[in-house]
Amino acid sequence: MLLIYTDTISPRLEYIAELIFRSILCVDFEFVTDKQKFANSDLPKLNYSEEKSGDELFLKSNRLLFSEKIENPKLKPVLYEGKTGFFETSADSFLPFDPLCASFYAVSRMEEYLPALCDNHGRFVAGNSFLYQFGLLEQPVVNIWARILAGKIAERYSCFEFSRQPFVFLPTIDVDNAWAYRGKGFLRWSGALAKELSRGDLKSAGARFQALRNIKNDPFNVYRRLFSVFGQNPEAPVFFFLLGDYGKYDKNVPWTNRRFRDLIREIGARHKTGIHPSWLSSEQSDFTIIEKEKTRLQTITGEKVVRARQHFIRLQFPTTYRNYIDAGITNDHTMGYPDAIGFRAGTCTPFYFFDLETNRKTELMIYPFQVMDVTMRHYLKLTPMEAIAKIENMMMHVENHGGVFSYIWHNESLNASEQWNEYRKVFKQMNKLGFEINGNPESEIRKD
Repeated sequence: MLLIYTDTISPRLEYIAELIFRSILCVDFEFVTDKQKFANSDLPKLNYSEEKSGDELFLKSNRLLFSEKIENPKLKPVLYEGKTGFFETSADSFLPFDPLCASFYAVSRMEEYLPALCDNHGRFVAGNSFLYQFGLLEQPVVNIWARILAGKIAERYSCFEFSRQPFVFLPTIDVDNAWAYRGKGFLRWSGALAKELSRGDLKSAGARFQALRNIKNDPFNVYRRLFSVFGQNPEAPVFFFLLGDYGKYDKNVPWTNRRFRDLIREIGARHKTGIHPSWLSSEQSDFTIIEKEKTRLQTITGEKVVRARQHFIRLQFPTTYRNYIDAGITNDHTMGYPDAIGFRAGTCTPFYFFDLETNRKTELMIYPFQVMDVTMRHYLKLTPMEAIAKIENMMMHVENHGGVFSYIWHNESLNASEQWNEYRKVFKQMNKLGFEINGNPESEIRKD
């Protein structure tokens, strides 16, 4: 037990203390506002207030955690034992930066509520992020700051013990296009064929005919391979299905297609599933489209749908998450960047969405992801070896600090085309290492 003195128990302070101490460090704590009770206690103590009152550990509080405003503070990096923190404290504080305030700023995504440069899909660009700008995006800094805080408390109080969550490997597969050629309908099929023939692409036209006549396998039909990869760990992956109406950015097989529905049922019988709300759903200011698409998946599987990841990673604060809550979604998997790899919210620990506009914690649990196939291959143009090195480095951080390593891969990216063939090695190595660590959470194969 840790006793925390504060002048005021605010929603923001309660929220971040829950995440840091209970979720990350596995430590119970209690807030007190009574100075005498705090002074008389023999428990490990932390004074998070305006003034130091005794010889306890003191950390000068930051007004951001007691405010209801959404603001853009001027961030100045504070170096401490080779690590970078933010929100400078005071000379009599036991740390020169405030890990509670810095963690709240990162996890709440406050910077994404404010006007910022967006890409052509209306998405917050990774380069806008303070973690990216200070070179910290590929580190779970919130978990690192929590470890620094706990270490200092343990130095002072020998009875104070903290631990870490085990490493969890969470593969996720997005099915944006179940098949390259099958199930698209005559008009879409013939239109695509006409385009291929008009540009003299006889190879693609031939492959289309061969797939439809079962002479060759459809290039996106890689599900047997995926079943093999996850065969020993069927509880690990989540498959997300795009079931939106046809549009410019929503081009999956129609949800009414019998073979597609059979495929979804087959996958659902083996692994967890979730809805992949369409690009169009992000244009809606309410949850009606998400609700419609979620109902389609429930109709197919016969199971309640509680997981979602927005198509194109179109995450907009707070609209997307409010729509999820209204639609009955309890687990989100959208927290990551399409244009960069790393820890968008600064943490590898699942956390509840804190709505800054209402200043309250919600019951929507967010599962961040760190890497995506398209990000590495198209945006960053990493070679397979470079991609593997990046992945292993981030897995090292997650393994050392405890938490969830999650990736996004698409069935399309496992085809044997010239474009993706070499990247299949990345997928294989990533799963091999992830399941190895997941099977031995105490391995600590690498150290920071």
